[in-house]
Amino acid sequence: MTVKWADIHKNIIDHAKVYGIPVSGFFELTSRCNFHCKMCYICTTPEDKPFLENEMTASQWISIGEQARDAGLVFLTLTGGEIFLRKDFFEIYEAYSEMGFNIVLFTNGSLITPDKVKRIARKPPSKISITIYGANPETYGRVTGHPEGFENTLSAVRALLSENIKVELKTTVIKDNFEEFRAISNIAENLGVHLGIVNYIGPRREGCGTDPENNRLDPVVLAKYEKMIIDYNTKKSEKARNDTKSNAFIEDDVMIGIPDDLEKDALLKLNSQSAFRCSATKSAFWLTWDGRLTPCGLLNEPFANVKKDGFVRAWESLREAGISVPACSECKECNYRIQCIACPARLKIETGSFIKPAPYLCTLAKARSDLDVHY
Repeated sequence: MTVKWADIHKNIIDHAKVYGIPVSGFFELTSRCNFHCKMCYICTTPEDKPFLENEMTASQWISIGEQARDAGLVFLTLTGGEIFLRKDFFEIYEAYSEMGFNIVLFTNGSLITPDKVKRIARKPPSKISITIYGANPETYGRVTGHPEGFENTLSAVRALLSENIKVELKTTVIKDNFEEFRAISNIAENLGVHLGIVNYIGPRREGCGTDPENNRLDPVVLAKYEKMIIDYNTKKSEKARNDTKSNAFIEDDVMIGIPDDLEKDALLKLNSQSAFRCSATKSAFWLTWDGRLTPCGLLNEPFANVKKDGFVRAWESLREAGISVPACSECKECNYRIQCIACPARLKIETGSFIKPAPYLCTLAKARSDLDVHY
């Protein structure tokens, strides 16, 4: 019997949930970015002094990594901002690599030079996930403010692939690029890599001069976009559909992680106690650029202070706070809940409350139901 890695991974995640082990984490190394995308929830300028001064140092990140490893961390994603803006990125990354983490890098790819590719190849991560914002320089200019980013990013992807480093592309769908799905999909297919679709754009987490809400798709248009992706993949030839490198897919929630019989009851009880349907505060966390341990990248609260309390105490505090986050009773009773992506984080950033339904998400769920969109 062949066991799939996805099943092994899910077993690890669910086991960690039962015992409160922080097995999966996101380290947000910086809030700064060389791009200024219209829809970004956090992107300050490269030389923004207050943010630069408050970023945790390489030694702080390495120390926290050691503490998290000893507490059970296995799956580590390094994200930003743009991680390659940090001059000490490789000091941090190579230390984490030596700690034995399964590492994924989130980046826009535009700052990955041939020299950096060679250095990455010495200690390659599990995967590099690169966001592609359009199918041409013009769209890159509209979305990111940097038309040159298109060619720089594709050059980086090709260089990484030439070193046999696993690369995935993903695109964040907004008004300026949603009509380019097929062209973006063709780019990914020609490169022989997966294409992920980030379909949900939430309001800004921190003030950074961007405007996500006015650049995201109308919820009905978004549901039609999702339907189009499903139909696109369905209509592809059998050969192409069996080639897992060429299919586009809607990305799962970043915190989503099969338990054995002994743990099923404990897992069911845990899930019934928590408003979070994902792994957030159960076995997964997000650590911000300035040292706040939060459930996920969308939320500023609840949080624990890692710099003050250390990782273990901060994780214990976050776990307790996660259980106290209330569930939305209206969402629980909604006829469209199966099609809905509502969660405590999205409700909070959409409405300011954990227990208020979010009109944008409600409309999207109904539109999905009308179009029979499931994934």
